[in-house]
Amino acid sequence: MLTLTTNGKIKKSTVIFILGSIIITYSASLPHLRFTALNVGQGDSFLFETGARQRILIDTGGKAQNENELFDFSTKNANASHSISKFHVLPTLRKRGISTLDYVIITHPHADHIGELDYIISHVHIKRLIINFKSYPTHTLMQLKDLCHKYRTTLLDVNSISSIKLGDNKIKFYNTAITQSKDLNDHSIIALIQTKTYNILTTGDATIKNEQKLLSNYKLPKIDILKVGHHGSKTSNSEVYLNTIHPTYSIISSGQNNVYKLPNKSVVDRLKKVGTKLYNTQNNGEVTFKLNKEIEVETEK
Repeated sequence: MLTLTTNGKIKKSTVIFILGSIIITYSASLPHLRFTALNVGQGDSFLFETGARQRILIDTGGKAQNENELFDFSTKNANASHSISKFHVLPTLRKRGISTLDYVIITHPHADHIGELDYIISHVHIKRLIINFKSYPTHTLMQLKDLCHKYRTTLLDVNSISSIKLGDNKIKFYNTAITQSKDLNDHSIIALIQTKTYNILTTGDATIKNEQKLLSNYKLPKIDILKVGHHGSKTSNSEVYLNTIHPTYSIISSGQNNVYKLPNKSVVDRLKKVGTKLYNTQNNGEVTFKLNKEIEVETEK
């Protein structure tokens, strides 16, 4: 047994602590099939990992001055602290041994979903970035193209992609965006992550209009985990929608004491009524769903 000695005394507890820390770090970096809601405050950022070390980040989080703030790389980030990336996104990626993301999906261009992209892309190699080209003003789209060129990232339009494969896992994109709408929440990318066993529905800030389009045009499978739309706002998460998809687990990404008072009580009541097991980052911190034979949930503040 390895030991340390001080003044002739064996300090086994120190060694046990060090070895324990090494084991925990090693275990965290092992490949797992899991879905994680990162604790980014009043914003969205979700990480999907496969057992073959393939990773997808859906939204990056970001700070917004108001609910409908359109992100502009040329003006908004000049003096940004990027505290969300530094203290909440990158630490989790590093702990899990992630230096490359196979895909980043930005659901729509509101600052609380895309605001940390330029910082993350400069610290983690992003192979491919998926956005809805129709949702971006020309100058913002050009900024994104320049950013992707700088960091050797392939920029893809979701309108030209029906699905992507990651080994035994599939991410299906639904054609539910209402891009003629002035409300960018209506532009949100809705995607279904399918593993061999589980279905995870991610929605960005998709509204009731998008939900209606989804239910009208597609037959959805049983939803095991729902990313609750728009941080639990009543502009999303209609009663008919929740009663139809009937998620086993639901996760809300929202900030503590946020000015919008989200999640809305009526939405929480609807979720509880369908019997879902509900988690909220403002209460639970980072929430990880381990997708084993049974779903295991871990929370970390």
